[in-house]
Amino acid sequence: MKFIEPVSQVMRIIDTPDGAYSKKLAAKVVGVEGLCTFPVVAQMVLNILSKEDFKMSNVSAIIQRDPALAVKIMKLANSAFFSRGKQVDSIDKAMVRLGKASVVESVCAVATMNMFPDVDGIGKQIRDHCASTAAICQSMVSDLLPSHKSGAFLCGLMHDVGKLFLISAGESLYATMPVMERQKADASVPVERATLGYDHALLAAQLLFTWQFPAPIAAVVALHHEPGLAYQNEDVGYVVAMCRIASQVDRQLAFGVEMETEEFVERIATGIDGEFAAVSEDYLLGKWNDLAEARNQALSVFG
Repeated sequence: MKFIEPVSQVMRIIDTPDGAYSKKLAAKVVGVEGLCTFPVVAQMVLNILSKEDFKMSNVSAIIQRDPALAVKIMKLANSAFFSRGKQVDSIDKAMVRLGKASVVESVCAVATMNMFPDVDGIGKQIRDHCASTAAICQSMVSDLLPSHKSGAFLCGLMHDVGKLFLISAGESLYATMPVMERQKADASVPVERATLGYDHALLAAQLLFTWQFPAPIAAVVALHHEPGLAYQNEDVGYVVAMCRIASQVDRQLAFGVEMETEEFVERIATGIDGEFAAVSEDYLLGKWNDLAEARNQALSVFG
């Protein structure tokens, strides 16, 4: 299996000389792809939207073949993430409001999350964290660098979806990690690499690429635990930084971890991610209630 370049970059760092870890990752991608098949209707929509002469009416007709997908797309179209106007009451109107880029983002998001409808325990925590991170990431990017808004929601939503894939495939390593350790940024990665030979970010990125998600999304997902590599590319690096910050903000909001908000915000703003993305303490403190509300809205859609 040919890996996308960001995955290959990381594998060159962590792989054994004989490529044993790459082979394990390739095998797991095939196994998970068979277990978590990307919905046919969603794939048909992405195929239509990839053509220059597509018609949005054809997209609407296909989405309506899958009632569960249609309902979630309507909820997203009427949510604060993609809407600021009057509520729409049909898929046709929702498609017009969203536009091509947001339809791609919405279909990919809903189709992927619909693969995990029955998760509980640790799986539900991860699923909720993905949804919350998506909303927080998009909210911040919309404020600070609107030119990068397209894809920010989907990057946030997919950043930890590899953990859900691993849980679905029967991996139990998260259950053995202490709760507080599991909530720390980057904490699971060394455990995954030591146990599996790869990590959840690499698995998810390769699956997203295989399912024909937009390539920049897969790149951000692949590199969100490798900021040193990500920050060599300004565009990818910026969204990686915002995803990493959004992930930490969600954990602070969800668990009220060891420090007060002011101390937490100072640590984020002066850390590698905050400095790269130019996210200030004043911005985060002023935005804090809005980020909490964005998180609540995401959980109402995907939680």
